Parts: sequence; structure tokens; C-alpha cells
Amino acid sequence: MGRIGGAEESIIVDASEVLYTDPLDAVKFVQEAEVDSLAVAAGTAHGQYKGEPLIDFERIIAIKNLVNLPLVLHGCS
Repeated sequence: MGRIGGAEESIIVDASEVLYTDPLDAVKFVQEAEVDSLAVAAGTAHGQYKGEPLIDFERIIAIKNLVNLPLVLHGCS
């Protein structure tokens, strides 16, 4: 849920388009979609970081505490 920055294949997401996962939206999505795990946007990026990553660990913890599912963090290179 959300959008992480970086490039993968032909998709490029600029830093200005990054949208972090809202914890309450994550709860609603999990309840409605009945998923086994959840990919969240919390400051990671695909490919090489172009500066110091600003990973929102508090957001990750908040989501984990609310959804009680394994979380997937894409682009953690």
C-alpha cells in the first residue's frame, strides 16, 4: 500500500510522488481483502538510494501492531 520511490523495470517513481502507507488505511485494506501479508511504503526505495534513506520505523511498528500480519518491505537494498 502506498508508493515507494526508485525504479524497477520501466516504472520510475520520483521522490515527490512517494506516498507512505496510512496505518488506518492498512487496517481497512486487510479487513476487506483478507490478505496473508501486506507490502507497505515506509521510506524504502527500489534500486540504489540517492541519499540517506528516511525509513519511518514508527510507521512500520504502528502498522504491524494494527494488522497483525507479516509485512513486506520492497526495495530494501
